Amino acid sequence: MFKISAFAKMSGISIKTLRYYDELGILKPSAVDESSGYRYYSADHLLTVERIRAFKELGLTLEQIAPLLQEEGTPGTAADTLAMKRADLETAIEEAQRQLEEIDRRMQRLEQVGAAAVDGSEAVTLRELQPQWAASVRDTIPRQDLCLLVNEVRDYVMANGCGTADGPLILLWHDAGGNGEREVIDIEVAFPLEEPTPERGRVRIVELPGYETAASLIHDCNPYAAHCPAAAHVMEWAASQGYEPLPGEPVREVYIAAERDMYGKFRRSEVFLPLRGTL
Repeated sequence: MFKISAFAKMSGISIKTLRYYDELGILKPSAVDESSGYRYYSADHLLTVERIRAFKELGLTLEQIAPLLQEEGTPGTAADTLAMKRADLETAIEEAQRQLEEIDRRMQRLEQVGAAAVDGSEAVTLRELQPQWAASVRDTIPRQDLCLLVNEVRDYVMANGCGTADGPLILLWHDAGGNGEREVIDIEVAFPLEEPTPERGRVRIVELPGYETAASLIHDCNPYAAHCPAAAHVMEWAASQGYEPLPGEPVREVYIAAERDMYGKFRRSEVFLPLRGTL
């Protein structure tokens, strides 16, 4: 017979764990001193310890292991338990594979965003914009409610199966208002479509116009901030180059990176200012 301290050293199981196994009934001591409360173990318990260790290596929980240690345990009981564990592992592998595939997609998108960052170089360039069908909602709202408008259009796109949550987000700044979160803005939120779809509620299906000439700036935008200086920078550049904004046309901002691809507070986007004239 061995005191619990000696048996803990022999088995490689801590005293705390041995007491826990006793409470669960999966490794009861051979005897317990009534006066001192000391637990005593026999050499036979080492076999049970090894069986418990082997079952744990399969990923079985102590609750799953307990019936396999009882006298009434049978190969049939073990087969059922192992089959359940195998099914759990297959599910976990499928989920892990899904996560790996999503990680690969995110890494690919990060490479694409990184390439855009290098190509953009935070410099204004001239570009031609093609017409684009889009689902959109335009409203005059406090700046802090912009995310609610985005969700409204995104819900439509997802419900109609005409896009994904990772699809490009387009903002048309009809009136950017002031710089505060509570400033009222005239904003149109749009998600691009491959073809027109039925309208629903406030969501309208529109063809965003194309422009022969637009000043473009790829930049890192902080969507948490109350103001982004990119549009003002593009306007200053256009004026310095002798270009005039196209009257009545809003500044267009396209988020290159999806929300789930934001790391930190910045999101890569491209702002467009329609201009008079041609390239």
